[in-house]
Amino acid sequence: LLRLCECVMKNVSLTCYAFHSSINTMSVVDVNESLQSQGSNVAEENGETQRQRLVHRSVIVQDVNVDLEDESSVKRLILNFEKIAAKNQELRIKYPNDPIQFLHCDFDLYMTIRDLHCLSSAPQFYALLVRLNAVSILCQLLLHPKCIIGAAVADLLLEMIEIGTEPQYLIILIDALMDAQAPQCLLTNLKRLNENNREDAISVYSTIAVLESMIENTTTAADVAVQCGYVQWLLNRLKMKIPFDDNKVFCNRILGILLKNSDEGKKVFHENNGIDILLEQLAGYKRRDLYGSFKMQNMVYGFISLCASLLYVPNKHRFREGEGFQVVLMMIRKSKTGLGWAFKTLNDATISPDSKENCNKLVEVGGLGTIFAFFMRPVSRSMRKYFPIEEQEKHVCSILSSLLKYCDSSQQKRVMKKFSEKNFEKLKRLAKLHKKYWLYVRDFEKTHTSLSDDNKIYLDKLQNGLSVLQSISFIFSVVLVKGDNNLAQQAMKLLAFHQLFLESIQQVLKEYAENLGLHGESKSEDKPLVETLIKQLDRIVYEINTMSAINVNEILQSSIKPTSKRSNVAEQNGESKRQRLDHSSEIVEDVNLEPLNESSVRRLILNFEKMAAKNQEMRIKYPDDPIKFMDSEVELNVAIQELHSLATVPQFYTILARLNTVSSLCQLLLHPNSDIAVAVTDLFYEMTDIETESLSDPAIEILIDALMDAQAPQCLLRNLKRLNEDNPDEAAGVHSTMAVLENMIDMTTDTAGVAVQCGYGQWLLNRLKMKIPFDENKLYCSELLGILLQNSDECKKVLHENNGIDILLEQLAGYKRRDPYGSYETEYMLNVFNCLCASLLYVPNKHRFREGEGFQLMLMMLREYKIARGCALKTLDYATTSPDSKENCNKLVEVGGLGTIFPLFMHPPSRSMRKYFSIEEHEEHVCSILSSLLKYCDSSQQERVIKKFSENNFEKLERLAELHKKYWLRMRDFEKTHTSLSDDNELYFDKLENGLFTLQSIGFIFSVVLVKGDNNLAHQAMKLLALHQLFLKSIQQVLKEYAENLGLDGESKSEDRALVETLIKQLDRMKSRAE
Repeated sequence: LLRLCECVMKNVSLTCYAFHSSINTMSVVDVNESLQSQGSNVAEENGETQRQRLVHRSVIVQDVNVDLEDESSVKRLILNFEKIAAKNQELRIKYPNDPIQFLHCDFDLYMTIRDLHCLSSAPQFYALLVRLNAVSILCQLLLHPKCIIGAAVADLLLEMIEIGTEPQYLIILIDALMDAQAPQCLLTNLKRLNENNREDAISVYSTIAVLESMIENTTTAADVAVQCGYVQWLLNRLKMKIPFDDNKVFCNRILGILLKNSDEGKKVFHENNGIDILLEQLAGYKRRDLYGSFKMQNMVYGFISLCASLLYVPNKHRFREGEGFQVVLMMIRKSKTGLGWAFKTLNDATISPDSKENCNKLVEVGGLGTIFAFFMRPVSRSMRKYFPIEEQEKHVCSILSSLLKYCDSSQQKRVMKKFSEKNFEKLKRLAKLHKKYWLYVRDFEKTHTSLSDDNKIYLDKLQNGLSVLQSISFIFSVVLVKGDNNLAQQAMKLLAFHQLFLESIQQVLKEYAENLGLHGESKSEDKPLVETLIKQLDRIVYEINTMSAINVNEILQSSIKPTSKRSNVAEQNGESKRQRLDHSSEIVEDVNLEPLNESSVRRLILNFEKMAAKNQEMRIKYPDDPIKFMDSEVELNVAIQELHSLATVPQFYTILARLNTVSSLCQLLLHPNSDIAVAVTDLFYEMTDIETESLSDPAIEILIDALMDAQAPQCLLRNLKRLNEDNPDEAAGVHSTMAVLENMIDMTTDTAGVAVQCGYGQWLLNRLKMKIPFDENKLYCSELLGILLQNSDECKKVLHENNGIDILLEQLAGYKRRDPYGSYETEYMLNVFNCLCASLLYVPNKHRFREGEGFQLMLMMLREYKIARGCALKTLDYATTSPDSKENCNKLVEVGGLGTIFPLFMHPPSRSMRKYFSIEEHEEHVCSILSSLLKYCDSSQQERVIKKFSENNFEKLERLAELHKKYWLRMRDFEKTHTSLSDDNELYFDKLENGLFTLQSIGFIFSVVLVKGDNNLAHQAMKLLALHQLFLKSIQQVLKEYAENLGLDGESKSEDRALVETLIKQLDRMKSRAE
């Protein structure tokens, strides 16, 4: 009986709310009556008659009009709530065993709590709520025997706390909640909720959200929450073996917030085996990628919690004992979505002096092979969206620095030995990174000299590359001081090659030592170690500067490892003539060269030309005897590799062009040996992969012009067609080729047109439709095709001629009922959608989209709650947006599109989907589609669209009015703050980007409803305009501006202009009749 009554109470509450809403609307303005009165239709429809106008911000609560700007009115509402709460308590005490006696009072209490929701729109009265002790009463009601009452209070508190502005009112409410022991009450209510019940599950979510908002607004809330027992509850919830849901994601999120804001939380986390629980969760992602955005968020929040917990030393030990290093290393080796977070976790687990055992463990379990692999190469382009190169380099260098600080001597030797492998390639990479970040920090210091606070400057520098530079400098200094002679000598060579000095490393280390502990961390062990390294480097610098005749090898021997056999070592290294180390000399491999000036660059180029000519001669002379030309081919490959150093000095690209070397390199793209062609492609990639700020450099423009003159796009494509991607080296060559083309397009858009004429469009489409396993090259193909389509109209035509629409739809069909597997495939799907949208700007592609059942596929995606949903909506917008889309608009209605579009119109995307598709984008595309249907459909189809606005008591029309007010207010605020712009066109485009486009679509829909809708629909439309204090004049203003600017973007829209002007005239007639 009790359960039945509870269900009845819920249903009645919904009915009453609908009834109250109708009373509110009708009691203020009787629009039907206004419309029927003679000669004043329009004015009365806008609430401007002699009858009562709509009172600003008023609501109907329990049949009483509550003015949200009148304190006495709000006070009556609060006192009414307290009265009913007291009555409910009295009846429950008086009749504890007779639920029928207090059932009606429970219902009244539930309704009054719901009525208090209106206060979230008037936060200035939160102080009144506190003063009348209503907050304390609400907290007590969280413990009400009826779960539905506690849930209603939790929902109310969430809505009141989630105000985006006016923090001064929010602080008053938060303080009152803390005084009333809200966290304790919320937790008590939380523990009794049953998540198998949908309403209780929603209340769990609301409760956690309230706690999150309280922590964000007061620092003490986190400690209070930990003391109450939230950490234990959250950990128990996370380890429950139940199907994955939103609440699990939110639990991970709030756990991370508690751990970041409370040291006591980290301790409790340790006592309750939190590390094991999180590692068990993350272990599920070590061999597979994520299915859906919810699980991606859950993994990220899990890593955030794990990283925060590792700031407490016992948690580090538990991480090591619980095989945390093995789990995280496996995730890194698989290069899944969690790659970046896995690196951050390793960094946090090894970063401080109390991590010695952890550092040793990381080396023991084979971590060096994994760490150095990512030290040598940046993450792929597709992964940089989630894990930028700078973040990768920061974490990898920090981990290596920690290993050299805290590992045992035997493990340190293993780390240093890695820098000697493969002809010192890792040491060369280290030197290159040192120069990169040294230049970053130097440029930052030049542009931030005005700051007076030294600590602030230092912290800003840390965020702009100094922390990475400190890690690199520490590694370099250890290599110089503790490495063997060959390693130390090569390190000195590389410093000279990159025009760096030991003094630069010393400066970085000195600043590092001076500021150790600035973050509040105790690093007393680090400071003596760094100071010792500085002293040892001082000795090296002193001997270099004072002993002009000494050999570099002898300096290193005398400073690092003194021995009586210095002269022998020098002779063994071929240095019979002693010479002073010249800091400006550059050393390539083991050959001493002059600095990279014009003459040395010429020598490199001439050496390459010589090797190329020799190889060509040997191949002509011995065409059938590879042994004869093998050596010349190796020498040619080495000469090409030596040219890579030119990528660091782009100012000398002009010499390459002047000496016709670019043409020679392009010819080598057609070399019979594909290894040579791939080597040239890699060289072009490195030379064109430059920083954004260098794009305007004249030397870069000269290089691109030379590549275009040498027909580089054509040569690259010919080489591309012969590469076999089953060979890993040639597959990497395919990737480099596409990267070169992308870089060239970034620098000059003319390249896109040339690339399309060469045949890249056909090749990319053929590559996309190949039935082979998904890989990074397929991802890059989709990205490059999108770039070509956006930059070349000819490419859209080529795509049509090669059945490109069918190919793209076929690729997307695989995601109609499932999400992509992992971040790479997600990015691939988004790229294919971008290609499809760009191609639909060409009219024949729109027709092919319709004939290829593109509408059916997009609608199927919209009905599924998958990541592709937002992109499918955008595609429908592109397919219906212009006057040449009439057949497409009719088709969309015919295949049942209205039943899918209108639910999307009624509801914004869920919170989880907003990461991929914002509310504003969602509303823009939905309103644009409906506007297009009303513009371009046949009259019969238009009637079907208009009729939809009459259904379910005009709910869609109410939604339209809400959106109109939202975007009209946004435009009004935007115009107030952007009155200084002198260019009207620029101002108009800025307004379009900030909501005017959506407002124009809504204004058009409203005008069609008023002009072409039946009387009931028109009456209701005028009612709603009055309810929201909007006028026909506001719609007319929007439509007039729309008509005046049609065609401003270069499109011909004469039909649209004529239609809009006709609507404006009809609205004018309505207004004049009213006047």
